[in-house]
Amino acid sequence: MQKVSPTLPFIDHDESEIALFRRIHLLDYVEPVKSLAEAETLLQNNSRDARAHQYLGWRLLRGNEIVPDPEKALQSLKISVEEGVFLVIDRMSLRSDFSNVVLDPDSAQTWYLLGRTYMQLDPGQHVDPLREAHAAYQESVYRAGRSPPLWISIGVLFHRVNQYRNSLDALSRSIRLNPYLAGVWYNLGVLVSLHRPYH
Repeated sequence: MQKVSPTLPFIDHDESEIALFRRIHLLDYVEPVKSLAEAETLLQNNSRDARAHQYLGWRLLRGNEIVPDPEKALQSLKISVEEGVFLVIDRMSLRSDFSNVVLDPDSAQTWYLLGRTYMQLDPGQHVDPLREAHAAYQESVYRAGRSPPLWISIGVLFHRVNQYRNSLDALSRSIRLNPYLAGVWYNLGVLVSLHRPYH
């Protein structure tokens, strides 16, 4: 018997507020961390370096150069959040192209990565990783609510907790923002094929 998580509230995001209020960010360019060796060097100088911890958390989550480890990724990303300085990595796409990397003290990127990390954690070893993922995604929405990949991840979260209508709403929002992402159509196909009412 599968354990069902408690019902999560839908991610709060009012479209009308976007039209009325715009945030302005002034960003200072800082050379991005480009390798694990550079991250390790930064961490030797300052064990709580936010840039190094975000890079390390990102790499531990993705597993390109090292074995994926959500537990260690979580620790690194939490330190990055606590330090309050985040990197904006290529418009939240999780690509390894570092052409658009800047420091931003109010970035949605680390919150998004933190939510993705919580989604990968084993629920048996953590109190409620899906609720933590929800909280991290909510923080990311507050900072960058018009990110299609973020809404795809929110749709996946709601699907995992059996809130299919909220999942559909989040995926629909992602489609409205960018209908050309393959990931949203794949997830929408999974949702519809598994949960259509005329089964």
